[in-house]
Amino acid sequence: MKSTVTIYVPEGEDPFGTFVTRKPREKVNRFAEYLRAIAGSGILGRAQSRPSIVAGTAHAVGTVTLAAVLAADTVTINGVAFTAVAGVAGANQFSIDGTDIVDASGLVTSINASVTALVSGFVRADNRSATVTLAGVTAGQTVTIGGVTFTAITGTSTSLVQFDVSGDDTADAAALVAKANAHPYLREQLVALSALGVVTLRQLPFGPPRTLGLSKSGAGITVSGATLAASAGVLLAAVAKGQEGNQATLASSNGTRLAVSVGGRFSGGVTTTMTF
Repeated sequence: MKSTVTIYVPEGEDPFGTFVTRKPREKVNRFAEYLRAIAGSGILGRAQSRPSIVAGTAHAVGTVTLAAVLAADTVTINGVAFTAVAGVAGANQFSIDGTDIVDASGLVTSINASVTALVSGFVRADNRSATVTLAGVTAGQTVTIGGVTFTAITGTSTSLVQFDVSGDDTADAAALVAKANAHPYLREQLVALSALGVVTLRQLPFGPPRTLGLSKSGAGITVSGATLAASAGVLLAAVAKGQEGNQATLASSNGTRLAVSVGGRFSGGVTTTMTF
């Protein structure tokens, strides 16, 4: 998955800016000092003058859910309209000749095949998803997502694969979502959301095709199926990780037949700053 890393150096300490009038040996020495600073030593390593690396750590996402879409309905991403049509779809169009799930898959194909600026290379789509419903979960019950097993406990845990079920169903689902989104493997595969005790897992549209399995143990947990599978809900994700993805816009011509994320923009893009 594509990400962006930016190195910021305090004013007056930019080695490239000071190379212009220096002799060759001085240039080499100055650049070496800069590299030493990245490793935590050297003149740039002073507390008042330290370089920072800004890296995107999470993709911004948005969703659109199809429900009996009509011809001429549109989904608009970054100002680019994708139009529903009856029959064979052309560029930036999607066919509505099938079920909502089939139509959603057609929208995914159209978005990912688009060569239009501000979509191509900026946004990808996927409509594979699943749900996990929590209702009276007790300690020891488990849910396995993409080969990662999360175990319910009562109380706070620092473990990546345990979630607290000492609250109500809504709180328990939020606790599972937090652990799934923080897991170093799963956060590269999917995005988890929760509402009223139901966790929705949406597969990220990056990397080679893969099937993410889903299973559970215990009567308090119900899963929608054995895998994340095609659905009527489409996840749109900014290609580059980071907060800039939150600026991507999303709108539809009909909020019922093509329900989009609240707010009309992508959300969830995260950028982390590390100062050396």
